[in-house]
Amino acid sequence: MVNLSLANYIEFLPYFYMELSEKKIEQLLRQPIIESRVTKSKDGKWVIHRTTMTDIKPVKYLEAVMNGIVSVE
Repeated sequence: MVNLSLANYIEFLPYFYMELSEKKIEQLLRQPIIESRVTKSKDGKWVIHRTTMTDIKPVKYLEAVMNGIVSVE
């Protein structure tokens, strides 16, 4: 299982995408980080598949969404 922290993900991202433009790398960094972990229960009867999705947004974005402010361009 590979488990990268956010800091490691950002640090190694340029190595994974050497042939992509800086603009594309910025777009990829804005995407949610999805982590998947598969384990077995202590009694061995169950497989536990846990998926964590981390999305980082500015507080102003959340406030605008909560207040129903919509900007159409």
